[in-house]
Amino acid sequence: MTRLIDYSVVTATYNEAQNISALLSAITGALEPTGRTYEIVVVDDNSPDGTGDIVQAATGKNSNIRLVTRVGERGIGPAYLHGIRHSMGNVVCTMDADFSHPPASLPQLLSAAEDGSLVLGSRFLRKGDFDTLWYRVLPTRSINMWHRWLLRTGLHDHTNGYLACRRDTMDRLLAEGARLGVRPFDRTLYGLILATLAKRFRIPAKEVPAKYVFRTQGETKIKFGTGVLLLFEEWFDSLRLVPCRYFNVSNS
Repeated sequence: MTRLIDYSVVTATYNEAQNISALLSAITGALEPTGRTYEIVVVDDNSPDGTGDIVQAATGKNSNIRLVTRVGERGIGPAYLHGIRHSMGNVVCTMDADFSHPPASLPQLLSAAEDGSLVLGSRFLRKGDFDTLWYRVLPTRSINMWHRWLLRTGLHDHTNGYLACRRDTMDRLLAEGARLGVRPFDRTLYGLILATLAKRFRIPAKEVPAKYVFRTQGETKIKFGTGVLLLFEEWFDSLRLVPCRYFNVSNS
């Protein structure tokens, strides 16, 4: 696919009819002042609430918006990978559709990735940037401190999913991961594996502040039980990724 534009913002949706119009407007409002060419790629898993219809209508008013529909498929990680593969920007970004990832942070996130770095939007660089349900705070902070200590990433937030990198950087991370049998987007929380692969292959990784706000519209896809399972999955993944600490290679 020909890369003709600067930025691709990829978001994955399932039953986000209450949020999607406002999100598309907010992303557009954040990116237009940058003067860069961009697209918004919405990967919708055939939402029964009409999310896809809303996005399709929006494409008629804004040519920067594209709808990609998956039928019979589920999973936010695979949806993001699908969107990345169908995008055309030189820098790609993944962000949630429920406003937990602030559109206002997009210009900083995307521009910071232009040098080839993996850039993560972090909830833990500033006090008060993690506004969520009380019972999610301690486990989320703890697992990220564990990742930082165990994997020596130097990062504060591996599990937010709000990230950007140049396409060639993403292609390398995915190719090297596949060679090692590690596929980031098989996971809901794909940022940990991408960050660890970046460390192994000496790809610069950095963070920018990104205030997290728990959704106010629609229904969360990660219930309490699912969150507990994700926590344990993350813990086991970090142990599995420990060898990546020790086998650094050059960029050549």
